[in-house]
Amino acid sequence: MIVGSFGEGAVILNTKTLQVQTSGKLLPDFQINAIEKDAKKNVWFATETGVVKYNIDSGKIETYSSLFIKEKGVPHDENVSDVLVDTKGKVWASTRFGLCLYNPEKNEFEPVKYLKELSGKWITDLLSDANGNLWLNINNNNIAFVKSNLKDISIYHVNSGNRLDVFSSSGFFYFNNSNIFLGGKNGIISFSPPAMKRNKWSPLPVISEFKIQNEEVFPEMEINGEIPLSKDLNYGKEIELTHKNRNFSIQFSAPSFANEKLNKFQYMLEGFDKYWITANSTSRIVQYTNLYPGNYVFKIKSSNSDGYWSKTVSYKIKILPPFWLTPTSFLLFFALLLGVFYFIRKEIKNRIRLKQELLTEKVNREHDVKLNNEKLRFFTNISHELRTPLTLILGPAKQLLDESNNATDYEKSRYNLIYQNASRLLNLVNQVLDFRKAQSGELKLKVTKTDILAYSKNIFDSFKEMAYDKKIKLNFISEDDEINGWLDNDKYDKILYNLLSNALKFTNKNGNVDLYIRLKATVEDILVIEVTDDGIGIPLKSQDKIFKRFYQATNSKANNTGSGIGLSLVKSLVAIHKGIISVESTPGKGSTFRVEIPVDRDSYEHKEVFEYALKNDNLSMLIPEKAAKKIIQNTDLKEKILVIEDNSELRKYLVDYLSDYYKVYDAENGEEGLKICRQIKPVLCVADVMMPVMDGLEFCRELKNDEFISHIPVVMLTALAENLDKVKGYDMGADSYLVKPFEPLLLKTVIENMIRSRLELKQKFSGEVEGKISMLTHSPIDEEFMEKVTTLINNNLSEVDLSTEFLCDKLGVSSSKLYRKIKELTDLAPNEFIRTIRLKKSAELLKSKKYNVSEVTNLVGFNDPLYFSRCFKKQFGFPPSKLIN
Repeated sequence: MIVGSFGEGAVILNTKTLQVQTSGKLLPDFQINAIEKDAKKNVWFATETGVVKYNIDSGKIETYSSLFIKEKGVPHDENVSDVLVDTKGKVWASTRFGLCLYNPEKNEFEPVKYLKELSGKWITDLLSDANGNLWLNINNNNIAFVKSNLKDISIYHVNSGNRLDVFSSSGFFYFNNSNIFLGGKNGIISFSPPAMKRNKWSPLPVISEFKIQNEEVFPEMEINGEIPLSKDLNYGKEIELTHKNRNFSIQFSAPSFANEKLNKFQYMLEGFDKYWITANSTSRIVQYTNLYPGNYVFKIKSSNSDGYWSKTVSYKIKILPPFWLTPTSFLLFFALLLGVFYFIRKEIKNRIRLKQELLTEKVNREHDVKLNNEKLRFFTNISHELRTPLTLILGPAKQLLDESNNATDYEKSRYNLIYQNASRLLNLVNQVLDFRKAQSGELKLKVTKTDILAYSKNIFDSFKEMAYDKKIKLNFISEDDEINGWLDNDKYDKILYNLLSNALKFTNKNGNVDLYIRLKATVEDILVIEVTDDGIGIPLKSQDKIFKRFYQATNSKANNTGSGIGLSLVKSLVAIHKGIISVESTPGKGSTFRVEIPVDRDSYEHKEVFEYALKNDNLSMLIPEKAAKKIIQNTDLKEKILVIEDNSELRKYLVDYLSDYYKVYDAENGEEGLKICRQIKPVLCVADVMMPVMDGLEFCRELKNDEFISHIPVVMLTALAENLDKVKGYDMGADSYLVKPFEPLLLKTVIENMIRSRLELKQKFSGEVEGKISMLTHSPIDEEFMEKVTTLINNNLSEVDLSTEFLCDKLGVSSSKLYRKIKELTDLAPNEFIRTIRLKKSAELLKSKKYNVSEVTNLVGFNDPLYFSRCFKKQFGFPPSKLIN
């Protein structure tokens, strides 16, 4: 005999001597709930930590516990309250979460899923009766009966009121194969399985409530203009609903009152539901919304507490379509469609006849318009590129003519500037011609034997000054000491020039640009040129389009005002040279342009090869690293001028030229120019229109809307010569407009006249009785500001203590800002401006001849008539009495 304990394991007891065998304890420290033995001499233990199998012959112990061996454990929980070996030799285990069955093939316990009534239930005790049926003690006063076929199950509820003790072990006791006793906490429950009769009568279910849009419907009741039911639905078995009433709910029940909580239902709506839906007694409402028009059948059946199902009851439900889905509406719509089709076909016939007559003329006109538009756009963009170099040619040329013949270092730098920009202008013009020739197929290849490395180095050196100005590190890299090959020098020059120019243009300050020249490793007759920069990069979506005509990447607008033909020309020239070009770029990190060109003689046709080498003028084009710099800025000059220009050479030239006459500051874009304006308050700004980051028009608008610098006049420089462009500039608040190319002397004269006219207006305002403050304001914001100040002074003229502090308090500005603004607009300090307004008002009152000098003195806030007369005469040059007499 094996005796188990709760916490002390189990021992083997000799039934003859009633002594514990000396072999020792089994399962020490295990908490054993139940022990069963099967026909194979296996002893099964139900413990708090799983199921344990002990073989009597071999002494082998196997544990089925999710704690130790998950793949062979009890799936539900480690706690096993009972274990049972039934009449067929099957081993069952009960857990807190359901019933488990031992699978000998897999040597593991598996949850019983097909008995859904037991899923998640705490089963405390198991019993198998004489017929092989299972009896299960379930917590919450329920007893489950599972038939030997393991398909039918019944749940019985204990109505005695005695709560069963779920913690008692071996609660079931089967007496003489007839009665079953179940021990509880407060008593014993007994029943006889053969004497228990099952309820086989299952009545038909009925619909207890029918709602439309959450409103219960009764026979002869009207809802949404319709009476759905003429008699009770359980009698009529059918209902017809309009489209408005297609949202409804059904509540059903079964007149089976024996343990009615265990009643079950199955229903489906044919035409909507694909499968039967099972519900219990607590969920007897089903709702349907937005059903399509059509015929449906609601089917329902119920089962009693013993699981016997009733016959199926059917209810016909018809959903009527809305008017627009009825045959009548389709017929009307079809008739309307035919009418429209007839009139459209008639109109199309008339239009086809006209189109056939005008087709040739229209195609020709569209072609001409498109061609003209492309030409206009092309030459407009090119003209923008040409105007700045033209300015740099004409300016220094004019200055050289005006200066003496003795050339200083400074003058030599001017000669170099003229030569450099003349070369650039020639290159741009040639680029235009080459572009047109390339597009028309007229560009021919002329290759000669060339020292490629030396020729490339010379082109590379021509960019050193541009790189120096932008603080960009320029690197020439080659692994070979000498590379000779056959090239078209002119086309190679343009390819390299454009690639290096673009790299410098789109690389920020302190960046790097590398030129790497080598022969291809696998094919020595292929020249590889790589131009790499760490600039702004090219967006992925633009990399396929970057070589198209007139195309510019979306992120290049702030850095580029060009025409977008450079890379298109490069691609055409590379193709003519029988090469390929590619680009690799990451936005924000830089780009690498890679060109591969064949340089052996056999790669070209006989007519493309020139045996003699042309003299390369480019080799002698040595540009100094840094131009001689003129000593600029006379520190005694008062007037400050700000020059804003993105072209560094033009900016340097204007600064050099104007420094003889003014204290000149410079900026390369509008945003930087605004910052400098707010710091130094220049007397005038000279600004280019087309600039990166912030253009000239935006700069002018921002300046004129800033009340502390809005008085500063702006002279606009631009290549846009159309009247419409000038009007746009003046609308933004520009005071003057010069079109490139312009004479430097003209710019100097415009600046002088503008400063002189502003000064004369200030003197005229102070010295003349009739001078109005409006003559000193040159922008709406200045006019508004001075109007406020003047109104404040006029409203408080009689106040003797009218002062700068009073104005600052009323206007909400600091005294320093008020001083600067009034001083810059009127050339008067705030107190002087207050006195001037008082004196002008006094002159107005005296001219009316209604007051004498003493009265006017008090009206305008002077204490002493003698002091008033002295100030009046000093201001206007005559005594106040002259206006009375």
